[in-house]
Amino acid sequence: LLTLAGGIRESSPILQMANRLEISDEEWGVIYPILATHKHVRVRCEKQCRSFLVAVLWILRGGMPWRML
Repeated sequence: LLTLAGGIRESSPILQMANRLEISDEEWGVIYPILATHKHVRVRCEKQCRSFLVAVLWILRGGMPWRML
């Protein structure tokens, strides 16, 4: 097992949860071209777009109120 900064092990539930909430590069490779070519979606910066989508998915998956975004 690999121990990361702060003493968190790679197999810890915290890191597993964080990985579950991320979009893999493979998933993003499918999603981004759809967003970039959609006429109602404006994409300026790919990195910011990905971060926003991760935040939206975090809200949806966690059942959080939208104002938390």
